[in-house]
Formats: sequence, structure tokens, C-alpha cells
Amino acid sequence: MNDPMSILNTKQELENLISETERDLISAQADRDRYRRDCQRLYAQAPDNVQEQPNNPEWMQQRRAALAEREQAHQALKDAAERCATLEKALASHRAGLAALATEDGYIDALREEVKAAAATVQTIADERTRLQEQSDQVEADRHTAQQHLQQLEQQRAAALNPASVKSLRESFDNAQRELSDLDLLADNLRAAIDQATRRHTDAQTLHQNAQHALARAQMKLAQKTVQALAADALRQAYAIALQAGQQPGSMGQFAAAVFKDVPLPSAEACEAQQSS
Repeated sequence: MNDPMSILNTKQELENLISETERDLISAQADRDRYRRDCQRLYAQAPDNVQEQPNNPEWMQQRRAALAEREQAHQALKDAAERCATLEKALASHRAGLAALATEDGYIDALREEVKAAAATVQTIADERTRLQEQSDQVEADRHTAQQHLQQLEQQRAAALNPASVKSLRESFDNAQRELSDLDLLADNLRAAIDQATRRHTDAQTLHQNAQHALARAQMKLAQKTVQALAADALRQAYAIALQAGQQPGSMGQFAAAVFKDVPLPSAEACEAQQSS
């Protein structure tokens, strides 16, 4: 037998959660649209649409800066799109939970699925962060190698006497310097991506913990109502037996007070320990 007040409280909690999620989704969609416009603008101004000037250091620097800005905007758009997708799934889950309130078991099943989905998201982001870290470690190793190569070329260029060798070494040195600059940019982008993945991982863990807490609360409410229903049924049977035996148990309330007078009830600490286990 369901407790109407418990159902109403849970319904109100879900409706509030749906309203909050809808507001978050509207904000996230606005961010996504803004980042999409930024990407469209940056791609329209893409430096690779212009004739390359590899021997022009100023042009190369502007190109790297433009590519870095474009990459950051693309990553921001990707993150915003993922946040929208996460919020849309959460909103759908909350609405499904609200629809399932007619049967509390269905609501608990929906929460279990939400916990599983949140745990899967946490693992997916953790795997992505691990992959990014491995790429970052490799790029750092490549940067170290490139720096050593650059130093060797600098030493060779300083010791060279033949004009042809000097020219060839200067070209090699310039190429190595551009390669190192590209690696520096890639390392910066990877560090930024790792930071973003870490923040998304923290957000996903919070969503997972919230889902676990919601499931625990729903299970506790259901357990309380189940115990109450069983106790009430057993009490009615005992009251009927007492009447049949010719006893005078008084009112049902008096009888219940007498029955439960010496019954040890579990402490709050015991209930919490049982819930956590």
C-alpha cells in the first residue's frame, strides 16, 4: 500500500529537478549555439584557406595562433554538445521517473538505470582522460627529442664554415624550430583537453552520486512502507485473534501501543549502517 504523502513528496522533488534540468539545458544549448557560431566564424577565417608563407615567421606565428583558437573553439563546442546530450538524457530519465510514479517499483527501476548510465559516463570520461594523458606523454617525449635535435643543429651551424653548409643547416634549424613550435602548441591543446576532461569527470561523478542518493532514498521509502504495511496487517490479525479469544484489547490504538511497548526499535545509526551496506 503506497503512502500518498510519500508519493507526493517524491513527485514534487522530481518536478523541481525537471525544472532545474530544463533551465540548465536551455543555458547549455545557448552556449552550444554560441560556440557553433564561433567555430563557423573561425573556419571562415581559416589561415589554411590562404596561400602558405612558410618562410614568413610572422605569418607562421599568426597561423599557429589562429589554428589554436580554432581548436579551442572546436573543443568548447564539443564539450557543450556533450553537456547538452547529458542533460537531455537526465531530463528524459527524470520525466520517465515522474511517469513511473504510479508504480513505485517502476520508479526505482528507472533510478537503477540512471545510476548505471551515470556510472558508464564516468568510466567513458575516465578512459578518454587516460587516452589524452597518454597522447600528452608522447608529445612531451617528442618535444624533448625535438629540443635536443635543435640544440645539435645550433651547434653544427655555429661550427660550420662552408657557406652551403651554413645555408643548409639554417634551413634545417628553421624547420626544426617550426616543428618544436607545433609540438608546443599540441602539448598546450592536450593539457587544456585533459583539464576539461577532468572537470567533466568531476561533474559526471557528482551526477552519479546524486543518482545513487536518489535511489537509496527511494528504496528506503519503499522499505518503510513495506514494513508499515506488514506491521499493520499483522496487528489487524492479532487484534482479530484477541477478540475471537474473548479478550478485551480495547481500541486498535490501545492494542497497538500494548503490542509495541516492549518491542526494541532500531536506532538511526543502525538504519544508516544498514542502508550504506
